Amino acid sequence: MILFIEKTWFLWWIVATLLALRWFHLSARTKMEAPDAVASEEKEQEAYILSWRIRHKTQVISLFETKV
Repeated sequence: MILFIEKTWFLWWIVATLLALRWFHLSARTKMEAPDAVASEEKEQEAYILSWRIRHKTQVISLFETKV
């Protein structure tokens, strides 16, 4: 077993490097979200709040918007 690892250490080093690069690439990709993803997440959040209000029959009270 040790002889196998001694003769293939370069292969293992390449595999480890590729895995590390792939992990960094995926973590960097998730940090850069597209504006569309943020907008759709906000819409989902608004829909959740609206459905919660409907289920609990609560009323929206706003200090900034007055309806005539």
